[in-house]
Amino acid sequence: MDEYHILAESTTNGVNREGVNYTSLVTEDLIYKRACRGPKRGRVPVAGVKEVTIGDRSFTIDFGDGECDTMVTVTSNGESKTIDLSDR
Repeated sequence: MDEYHILAESTTNGVNREGVNYTSLVTEDLIYKRACRGPKRGRVPVAGVKEVTIGDRSFTIDFGDGECDTMVTVTSNGESKTIDLSDR
């Protein structure tokens, strides 16, 4: 399989390493492409959006338009920041 999807409305929840509750909701299908995985790159979606809540903080993470890059846009409290995940 060259590509796989996690469908919108998929959810996860639990407790992170710091003991804080989190939830995650996929709002637009997350798309992973095998060809986009580099030697130092883990499995990061190339497209899709998810909403994450950690404790009392909420974020929207936009993984882009399908390009094989490591850039994501994180939005919280109306402010957006583009982050490169290549070094994480």
